[in-house]
Amino acid sequence: MKKQFYIGQVVEPEDLFFRAEFIAELWEKLERQHVILTAPRRTGKTSVMTALLKNPQSEWLVLYLNVQDTSNPADFYLRLLDEFNTRNPTAFKQLFTQGKSFIKEAINTIESVEFSSLKVAVRERDTHLENQWRNRLDELLGRIRKTDLHVLVILDELPDMLLAMKRNDPTRVKDFLGWFRDQRQAPTPADDPIRWMIGGSINLMATLDSMGLLDRMNDPEVVSLPVFSDKEVMEFVTVMLEDHGCEFSTDVPEEVAKQLGQPIPYFMQMITQELSRIWAKTKQPLTGTDVSAVFTNVVASPEARDKFQHYYSRIAHYYGETAHIAHALLDRVSLSKSGISRRMLQQKYDELQHIANEQLPLYDTKKNFNELMLHLENDFYIVETGDDYYDISSGLLKTWWRKYYA
Repeated sequence: MKKQFYIGQVVEPEDLFFRAEFIAELWEKLERQHVILTAPRRTGKTSVMTALLKNPQSEWLVLYLNVQDTSNPADFYLRLLDEFNTRNPTAFKQLFTQGKSFIKEAINTIESVEFSSLKVAVRERDTHLENQWRNRLDELLGRIRKTDLHVLVILDELPDMLLAMKRNDPTRVKDFLGWFRDQRQAPTPADDPIRWMIGGSINLMATLDSMGLLDRMNDPEVVSLPVFSDKEVMEFVTVMLEDHGCEFSTDVPEEVAKQLGQPIPYFMQMITQELSRIWAKTKQPLTGTDVSAVFTNVVASPEARDKFQHYYSRIAHYYGETAHIAHALLDRVSLSKSGISRRMLQQKYDELQHIANEQLPLYDTKKNFNELMLHLENDFYIVETGDDYYDISSGLLKTWWRKYYA
C-alpha cells in the first residue's frame, strides 16, 4: 500500500517520519516529571500527542483534551471526566462505585437513558459546579491516585484556553493556574501516578508572562519539538516519491529542502504530493524546474492561502497592541533577499513607536523590542540566520507574505 499524504489531518503513528526517538525520549521524561511540549502551528505537535495516545507505554492510560474552545474551569472538569469515561469506562465506573457522588448519580442516569452524555448529566445534577470546580477536580484526581492507574493527561492548546478564560473572568485564570500548580506539585512528580503534558501552538510562556503569571508554570520541563533538518526533508521527499512510483532527477529533493526553508510539515506534505501529481499526469521525470513551478502554484492556491492567512491574522489575536508592529517587521523581512539585520529591525520598531507618539524610556523601548523579537522567533515566524541577521523561517511563508502583504 502506498504511503499516504496527510494534508491538514493528524498523521497516524505508523506514518510519522523521524519522531520515534523523540517520542521515546518523551516517555522517559514523563516517567519522572511533567512536560510542556512547545511547537509552532502545523509542525506535527498534535501528531506526536496522538502517537502517545494510541501507542501508550504499558500500564499507562492516556487522556487527550484539546482545550482550545474551553473557557472556564467547570467545563475543563467536565471535559476531563468525559475523556476518562470514553478511554476507559470500566476503570471510570470503578472509581465512583463507592460512596455517594454526583458522578455516580450521573452514571446511573445515563444508563437509564435519562441523559445522552456524561457531561450533560453531571452538569444537570451538580448545580454548584461553577463555584465548586476546584473541589470536584480534587476529588477526581484524588480518587485516581488511590488506584493502580498511571494516567497521562495531555492538554493541547492550553494557551488558547487561558486567553479565553481571561476574557470571561480574569480572576479565574489565576485561580485555575494556582490549582493546577498545586496538583502538579503535591505529591511530588516522582511519586505521583498522574502526569501532565501541556502543549500549544502559541508561546505558552509569553502568554503567561503577559498575564503576570509566569511563576504558575515554572515546574514542568520545557521540551521543543525538533524541526526537520534538510537531510530529513530530502529523505521524506525521496521516500514518498519513490513509493508513488515517480521518476525524478537527483536535485529534486535538495531543491524542495532549499525552497522550504525551515520546513512546516503541512507544506512539506503538500509540495511532495503536488510533485507526485505532476508525474502521474505527465509521466516525465521530475526536475528542479517542476519544484519551482509547484512552489509558485502552491503559494497562489486557494487552499494554501487559507492556511497561510492564519499566520497573518493570528498576530492580531495574540499580539495585542504590538500586532501592527509585528506585521510591519515581517513585511520588511519578507522583502529582503536573504534576511535583515536586527539593527535595521530595531530602527523600524523605533520609527513605528515614534509615529504612535509612544515616547518610552530607551530601556523600555529596547526591552519591548527584544520581547517582540522573541515572540516572533518562538512562534516560528522568524529565525536567526547568523551574525544577528533574521529571515522568515519558512520559504513558502516568506513568498506568500511578500506577495500579498509586503
